[in-house]
Amino acid sequence: YGTHEDITQTVELRERLREQDERLRMITENLNEVFWLRDSKNQSFLYVSPSAFQMFGISAEALKESPERWLAGIHPDDVLRVEQALENLKEGDSLELLYRFKRPNGSVAWIQSSTKPVFDVQNQLKGYAGFASDVTIRENLLHALEAAEQKYRIIAENNSNWEFWQLPTGQFAYHSPSSETITGYKATELMDFSDKLLEIIHPEDLAAYREHHTDAGCNRVSGRLQFRIIDKLGVVHYIEHICQPVFDSKGTYLGIRGTNIDVTDKKEAEQQLRKLWKAVEQSNASIVITNMKGEIE
Repeated sequence: YGTHEDITQTVELRERLREQDERLRMITENLNEVFWLRDSKNQSFLYVSPSAFQMFGISAEALKESPERWLAGIHPDDVLRVEQALENLKEGDSLELLYRFKRPNGSVAWIQSSTKPVFDVQNQLKGYAGFASDVTIRENLLHALEAAEQKYRIIAENNSNWEFWQLPTGQFAYHSPSSETITGYKATELMDFSDKLLEIIHPEDLAAYREHHTDAGCNRVSGRLQFRIIDKLGVVHYIEHICQPVFDSKGTYLGIRGTNIDVTDKKEAEQQLRKLWKAVEQSNASIVITNMKGEIE
């Protein structure tokens, strides 16, 4: 007589395991991101998805055989930071990194990676699993934007005119430092209290400013206006205000960008000139105008 063992359940479990492995393989091998598994003891790669070649210029097989090739490809300006982060990584911790990688063909990619610990059923650390994404386009755009903003700030912050940017919400995103020279209020005060500008506009000019601002914001048209403000010390300034709507590359409205120019000296000179001509017109005396040499014009 022989013994018989029902292995149906074992066969079913193996089949389910095979199907799960197949699903995992299909997912990891069709990702744009790179997925990897590393051993917790010697940090060797247990698995690297095929997309490694597209991202790093190094095949998955080569990385598994020579894990040091990954570290060797990290940009010289970033490698020390990455090495220190890896050295300081405590057992069981997660790690987020952003670094540049120089491919064998000389091109440089920005890589963002996330590494998390993997534990077994006894809660023992078995290794690390991670994803890496190529974020070169995003980082290049961010750096280009930062460079453009830096250029703008250099111009705006070394300009005697008061530059500003008002968002569609009505809040101010920017006031140049020269706003303090003109108003007596720090740029941060004008930004933190969006109504502060309305408070310092001369009462007689407030209605005209509100009408102009509504037209510029609602109809999104360029415009200019002259109005008075009363600074922190109570001194009146004449402001030449020029503004225009701004849009992004997709046509989305970003608010109003403008310049406020202090034309007080010019305005006062014009007023003095008008007073002079009025005095001349009302005078019965003969007035002769000469040039700086005393010659009659």
